[in-house]
Amino acid sequence: MAASGSSEFISRCGHPNSAWQSQNAVTRKEKRMNTAPNGGQARRIIRQRAMALGVDTRGKLGASPAHRKPRLSRAKTFHNLPPMNNPSPVRRKLRPPNWLLLVLLVPLVAGCASRSVPEPAAPATFRVMTFNIHHGEGLDRRVDWERIAAVIRAEGADLVALQEVDRGTARTARRDLTAELAALTGMTGIFSNNFAFQGGEYGNAILSRFPVRHWTNLHYRMLRPGEQRGLLLAEVEVRGRPLRFLNTHIDYRPDDTERLANVEEIAAAVAAWVGQGSAVIVAGDFNDVPGSRVWRRLGEQFHDAWELVGTGDGFTFPADAPRRRIDYVWFAPTNGLRPLRAWVPETQASDHRPVVVEFAWP
Repeated sequence: MAASGSSEFISRCGHPNSAWQSQNAVTRKEKRMNTAPNGGQARRIIRQRAMALGVDTRGKLGASPAHRKPRLSRAKTFHNLPPMNNPSPVRRKLRPPNWLLLVLLVPLVAGCASRSVPEPAAPATFRVMTFNIHHGEGLDRRVDWERIAAVIRAEGADLVALQEVDRGTARTARRDLTAELAALTGMTGIFSNNFAFQGGEYGNAILSRFPVRHWTNLHYRMLRPGEQRGLLLAEVEVRGRPLRFLNTHIDYRPDDTERLANVEEIAAAVAAWVGQGSAVIVAGDFNDVPGSRVWRRLGEQFHDAWELVGTGDGFTFPADAPRRRIDYVWFAPTNGLRPLRAWVPETQASDHRPVVVEFAWP
């Protein structure tokens, strides 16, 4: 602290004498007497005068020049001087305000937090369901699409492949089942008409919690008379990436000729996507069991999710006492897509039980 500032400070405290000037006087005399032959007596005199002024010189006299500067004793430091009604700027500088301490500490705390190691991000997951809903008719023969919606919500499905869906038919009171289920689940609905029925339409549908970018419906080339079957294809955007999601319901007759022809068309429809490494999922009612020719042909291009992560037999039909596994979720082993687990919820909302698969997509 400069001598002029100290003198101003002391004088504003109401002291008649300047402590700093007195110290300077003592220091100059101390230097002269320390070099005199009778240095011991000189030091005693200096101490006596210094103590009278409140200057602590113990251990300092006779030391090296760097340590000769006297200092105020603890008994009469600035902090112990009488209180002032109007503190000087010098005193205000000695004690920084609390807000300044906070400002200085915040970057330190933030710096410590920024050095912490972040937890590894969990892989993004989503759930796929396939469900033959039997136009909303349950085992009690009541048409109740609210029960169907309740199953979808309970399982937390993000993509749903629905088979045997009515729109505007007499047996479902001319209602649009896809639109109603979409409203009940908060999802986007897509309906594909495969043939006319009871004054309305009959086919498959997709419900998606993700944005739908494009969709189309392909009719299979049927080899013999019977119900027209189809393949509903949709491109959805899952967290910024495209996913091809396909839904189908193929022929039910004991002879697998029609089913084999249907799966050949599925393979052709997705060949380009699979070849490019795109993420592809095919779900639906395939009306055939594991180990069959239909199952083996699909296995040449896709993986059966239940075979990899399912527990138990995976039977889905009939719903009251399932004895057959005919509902599947297949996926192309590309683009990092992999199943985590699969299960079959118990329900009597339809004559089939649904299959749910949870996928991870890093």
